[in-house]
This record gives sequence, C-alpha cells and structure tokens, in this order.
Amino acid sequence: MRTELDPDLPHVMAERVQLQQVLMNLMLNGIDAMKGTSGPNELTIKSDADGAQLMISVSDTGAG
Repeated sequence: MRTELDPDLPHVMAERVQLQQVLMNLMLNGIDAMKGTSGPNELTIKSDADGAQLMISVSDTGAG
C-alpha cells in the first residue's frame, strides 16, 4: 500500500462514517482485484486539493 497525500488539504464538511465506508469499499475492491494477478501488487491512495475541491483516488494494479 502506498499513499500520496497532499499535506495542505482543506477542511471538509462531510459525514465521516460514510466517507470511511466508501474508502474501505474502494480499497477492498482493489485488494480483491489484485488477488488473481501475478507480479507485484500495489494499492495507492492519493489526495489532492484544487482550490475549494478535494480529490481522493484509490488505484490498484489488479485486472480490470
């Protein structure tokens, strides 16, 4: 697992539990996608701020 987190993120008004559930679901889907692959597996979580917007991405090296 690798993280690339922007150190200067803005505060976000959101439902914490819902965000946790979404991120956990994306990470578990990525882990499942990598189970049947050979070679190195990597799950990456990135965050980036663009003005008043926050982007979070979850990517993996699995199939699909």
